Amino acid sequence: MLNIGSPLYGGAVDESGQLQTAVVRAGCFDDLEVLKGKKPSVEIYTAQRMEWILPVEGAAQFEGMLPAR
Repeated sequence: MLNIGSPLYGGAVDESGQLQTAVVRAGCFDDLEVLKGKKPSVEIYTAQRMEWILPVEGAAQFEGMLPAR
């Protein structure tokens, strides 16, 4: 099977296999109404952020991926 495209979601599981964190990539939404009134609580890969893009106020900032728990 050939996989084409970008992942729509991701997550982190603990040692027992239980889902601890779920991530939905906001760029996958075709309907922008879904995103109104919502804002990210975490930003990842901020070290690569373009200087003209401002951080999301109140969101935790990580230069790379989220730290392991």
